[in-house]
Amino acid sequence: MKSKKIEVLFSYTENIIPKRCRHARPVRFEDGRATVSIPIVSKKDAPVAIIKNRCWDQAKPISYRWWGGKLWTKSSYENLPEQFDLNDNHASAINQSFGYYGSYNCSESKKERIKGIRAAAAKHLIIDGVYYERAGEPRYYVITFGMGRNHGGTSLSCSHHYNPNIGKSQYFSLLQLDQAIALASKTANARGDDKSLPIAYETFQVLIPEAIKVNPRKQHGSGCAFINSLNALSEAVGGNNAIVGAAVIGLALSA
Repeated sequence: MKSKKIEVLFSYTENIIPKRCRHARPVRFEDGRATVSIPIVSKKDAPVAIIKNRCWDQAKPISYRWWGGKLWTKSSYENLPEQFDLNDNHASAINQSFGYYGSYNCSESKKERIKGIRAAAAKHLIIDGVYYERAGEPRYYVITFGMGRNHGGTSLSCSHHYNPNIGKSQYFSLLQLDQAIALASKTANARGDDKSLPIAYETFQVLIPEAIKVNPRKQHGSGCAFINSLNALSEAVGGNNAIVGAAVIGLALSA
């Protein structure tokens, strides 16, 4: 497989015992070098798996390509140099594009720094000369705002990761759109969020079903107990702001 070689310069820290000393002390070194490889493949090898058709900002459709068992989307940058220095403040845009976020004081050892640099490089791919980045799998989730009765509202949103505050019962894969709409509609009705109806949502076209790996019931947790209790109360009382507001104040005072 073809690849692009990139040499990364970096600093690191090792615990060294100086001469005539008994105890080790951290010493910073500036000679770190690591060479990483960015795979180069063709569009045939990385077919389009998912197309995001309807976007809130009315942007053009977004294509998610499938390669190496992972999803990839176009990068915001056009190229990476064959060599760059992570410690060069003037190259911060390049460093950010590369995606390595080590400690600012370079406190990691050389081994730790190289491990992080290689992990960052693994998130890059070149497809027919175009740079791509690793992308999380898009998924639907139902989220509420405010106390109910259009004090905030109910929404069916999309994300590329799980939010620990939102429970697994509110997440759905792209293949479960009907279930996601049903729950969002039920929630909006129960809370009295009639302005959120009919539920609006972003649409996706799944071309490679095997690329859909999201399984909230097995992968995610139950969410924030506090938020769950308020959501349940809001639905139980039809979004009565006075009751929900009183519950919030009561919980705050008892905390």
